[in-house]
This record gives sequence, structure tokens and C-alpha cells, in this order.
Amino acid sequence: MTGVGFSFRRLPGLAAIAQAVAEGQIGEVYSVRAWYYADYAADPQSALSWRYDQELSGGGAVLDIGAHAIDAAQFVAGPIETVLDAQLRTVIAQRPKPAAGGIGHHAAVTDETGPVTNDDVAVITAQFENGAVGTVTLNRIAYGMPNSLGVEVYGTNGHALFDSIAGGQFHVFTADAADRATNGPRRVFTSPAHPYFVDVAPMPGGGVGTGYGEAFVAEVQEFVRCVRDDKPMDTVFATAESMMRIVGAAIAASGS
Repeated sequence: MTGVGFSFRRLPGLAAIAQAVAEGQIGEVYSVRAWYYADYAADPQSALSWRYDQELSGGGAVLDIGAHAIDAAQFVAGPIETVLDAQLRTVIAQRPKPAAGGIGHHAAVTDETGPVTNDDVAVITAQFENGAVGTVTLNRIAYGMPNSLGVEVYGTNGHALFDSIAGGQFHVFTADAADRATNGPRRVFTSPAHPYFVDVAPMPGGGVGTGYGEAFVAEVQEFVRCVRDDKPMDTVFATAESMMRIVGAAIAASGS
């Protein structure tokens, strides 16, 4: 049995909008917007770790956080067929080198600086196998947005939205509701009606919320469940390969 984490898939709200799309609740999806904003690299005085070295890391924001946003987009809207364009930009070009033995985002630094050789921000434009078009926007220097992964999809009968920074809820709208006078986007609180919720919620009732940490618990539980039932995970090595091919295509399209 093999599997790849992709823990964000185990957030009940994200899994719920993926389920809604798969069931056709918002019709045929034609537009996708995914993002991952973080500010772990916003401070230009943070140490020049391996994350800022293209050769060591394989990619900056486009891979470090892009891996999760790309997978989330494909989880909700289906496979990406083609990377149409990509723009990658390094905003903080130099960072102080870490002191001996220093690791992590907040390592002690020296007075010597070195170059950042990968991207701080990236925008990928893609076409999905179902014909939808979309963007994946990535930013590791987004001051004030410490950890926000989201997906928003529009279809011929409505739309759905999830943002991990408000992980205990999601939004959905369907155009065919009977009462048009009061119809509008609904904020739905995650509950036992949604995937993974009962596995990880502190209490088995709606509104108690689940978050970043619980997603890792759900990921492990899903793997163990698949071992027990002798069935493959929905995130096997091929899932990760698909994501990596998109990252590679984005880097190539950007000319980096």
C-alpha cells in the first residue's frame, strides 16, 4: 500500500465542495480559481535556507505551497490538461545566510547575504480536461495572510468556495433554488454530514470546526482505513506525479 499525504484534501470543507462539484450541484464547471497565500517568507531578514535555493528545493512558492494548491484545484475541478502560461517572480532577491547549525524559518543569521534563486510569487494559468480554465496564484510573502489555501469554482448552475483560513465552513450557491427572492450564496458550517468530520472533530456536532492539524490526523486515518479494507488511496504516487508535472510545466512556461 502506498499513498501521498495531500492533507488539505482531508479538510471537511474542501472535501465537501469537491463532492458537490462531483455530484453536479453547480452544473458544469467552467472557471476555477485556486490560491495559497502564506507569509512565512515575508521578512527579508529571514535566513537563506534551502527553501530559497532552486537547485536544492526544485521550486520556490510554485512548488513549496503550489503543490497543495494545484492538488486542491485538481481535487475539486478535475485534472489539469495544459499549463497555458506561468509568471514567476522573485521579490526578495537577497537574504542573510544562516548561522552555523541554523535551520528553519527563524534560524539565526550572519551578516553575509546570498541570492534567492527561486520564486516568491507565481501565477499559473491552466486548462482543465473538462474544458474549464483557471488560475493558481501562489505567494509566500503575503504579509497578513499566514496560511490561506482556497479553491473557488463556477459552473453553469452555481458556484462553490472554500478557504482554509476559515476552515470550519464553505460557501455554495445553486441557481435553481425554488425561492429566488431569498436565494444567494450560503455559508455552510462543516458537520458530520461532510467527509472526514467525524474522524477528527473534537465533538460530533456541526460548528465545532476542524483545521490544519486535524487534516493530518484524517490523512493518517484514511491511509490506515485503505490498508484495512485493501483498497487504494485517492492520493497515490500518480497523484503526486501529476502535480509535479504541472509544476515543471509552469517553470518551463515562465522561462525560469
